[in-house]
This record gives sequence, structure tokens and C-alpha cells, in this order.
Amino acid sequence: MVGFLKISAITMSVLVLVFLYRFKKMGIESEGIDPKLGVENGVLKPCGDKPNCSSSTHKDEKFRVEVLKYSQDLALVRPMIEKILNDLEITILQSESNYLYGIHKSKFWGFVDDVELQFNANTKEIHFRSASRVGYSDLGVNKKRLTKIIEEIKLLKL
Repeated sequence: MVGFLKISAITMSVLVLVFLYRFKKMGIESEGIDPKLGVENGVLKPCGDKPNCSSSTHKDEKFRVEVLKYSQDLALVRPMIEKILNDLEITILQSESNYLYGIHKSKFWGFVDDVELQFNANTKEIHFRSASRVGYSDLGVNKKRLTKIIEEIKLLKL
């Protein structure tokens, strides 16, 4: 009986290590994926069917975040918005007059999430999108991230 328990414990330890290795490998592999994002036909690309994406245009209210209106000159507040993103450990990779794109890497696993902000000068709105590159569910991480970004931007009183 003791021998069986010892073998079971070793087997379980090996399985856990294999699982952890594969999970870490997925995080590393997520860096090399081209997410093919951006503004298309005047809007951010929609989220797919997996529950690992939140946006201000999501069809499911559970994953939707609010759109922010602004009245100030965007050129004046853009640096402050970029600072908010940097403070939330989002590395900005693309900055255009109507678009900001950055990534957030999880500390331990290294999973990459894509974060986008679209500034619509005609409607004076900011749209948001955040999505995981790999995996099925994000356990609500992207919506929490966007909610935090939105809360911080609201403090700027745009």
C-alpha cells in the first residue's frame, strides 16, 4: 500500500509539473502571435466567441464596458491617458491620432493581452478593447483591466 501511495504521489507530481510547464510555454508562445488588430471600417475589430475579450462594442453585456465621451482637446489629454496605461503596466506599441495599442504581460506566466483604445473625433468617444491572445477564458481579467483604465481616465474629467 505504501509503495502504491509513493508511486501515486510521484505520478501526480510529474503531471503537475507537465501542466505547469505547458502553461508557462503557452505564455511564452503568446508573445509570437500576431493579433491582427486595429481599427477597421472606423471601429475596433469585434471580440470573438471566447470569453477572453472585453470591449465597448461587445455584443454580450457581460463582457461590455462603457464608451467614454470627451470634450477636451485630445492632444492635451493623450499624454495623461498614455501615463495611465504605463502605470497599469501596459506597454504602448502603437500610437496614432485616433488609436492606441499596447500589450500587458502577466507577471508569472507571461501571457500577453492586447489592449486598444480608439478615439473617434467625430463622436468625441473613446472605445476600448482588451483580449487574451491564447486560452479560452481570462476569468474576467480583461474586463477588470478596462474598467480600471476607464475609472482612471474619468478622473481626468475629459
